[in-house]
Amino acid sequence: MSLPWSDSLETVEAVHSFLESWALWFFAAVVVCDVILKFPKDEPTWNFTINERRIRISLRNRVLTVTLPGFTSPLSLKRLLGVLSLLGFGLAILFEIAAFPYSERIISFSNQELSNSQKQIVASLQKSIEAMRGEEELRSENLKLEALVQPRSIPLAERIKFRDVLRKFKCRAVSVQVDAFNDEEAFEFAIQIRDTIRFSGLSSDGISGPPGPTPSNGRWYNPPVPTQSGYKTGVEVEWGHDDEGLGRKLESALKTIGGFKIAPPDHQVTGVVVVVLPKPLPDEAQIKAASSTNEKK
Repeated sequence: MSLPWSDSLETVEAVHSFLESWALWFFAAVVVCDVILKFPKDEPTWNFTINERRIRISLRNRVLTVTLPGFTSPLSLKRLLGVLSLLGFGLAILFEIAAFPYSERIISFSNQELSNSQKQIVASLQKSIEAMRGEEELRSENLKLEALVQPRSIPLAERIKFRDVLRKFKCRAVSVQVDAFNDEEAFEFAIQIRDTIRFSGLSSDGISGPPGPTPSNGRWYNPPVPTQSGYKTGVEVEWGHDDEGLGRKLESALKTIGGFKIAPPDHQVTGVVVVVLPKPLPDEAQIKAASSTNEKK
């Protein structure tokens, strides 16, 4: 059986408030009657009289007469208040019973609204978390994209690792050359490689360049050397027969510790020579991946 006037929370609350208020009024009337009954005083008495009445009922061709006898009954104030008190208490209980389903309905509506609000809060939190994750991914991809165009460098932490790897080759000599055309980044990176070699306990003279006249600013530049797959880029380590151990160890350190691209050596030399070539351009796949991620955000 469906509860009447229970379509919305506002209607249910109005009906519940109406029933509860009448129940309170009847309870208040019971209290007032009980208080009056406590006062000891002379009680007024009334006579409740019903006169005799006759009722005639016509049934087809017959007439039936019914006589209701009259009676007289004394009615005192105490008895009247007692009857009113019992009547008020009964009506109060009746209204409370009628209000109970509406209170249950209010709880049901409240729980439903609470559940909906909790779902909205959870949804908003999930959206916030997804937005934060998106921002973090965007920041990470931007950092990756920036790293692709940043100049090469060897921080102090990596120089310490180089020193640990090259410790057993102390006092050996390593030459550093620049083989890049008008490339300031390559020259600055060559200086860092030279300083790292010296920091590792090896010796290295000044930066040298390809054969040819030395420019006035002391920096050597050479047009890039084309290969079958394009121009050579990265870092090239060349070594002689007697210095293969140092050459391979230095090449491995540049690749694993520094993460630099290693170009294959062209020929053997005397000693160990590190040739700094132009920085590799970002792969097209890397640029597309970073760009597509930024466009999605």
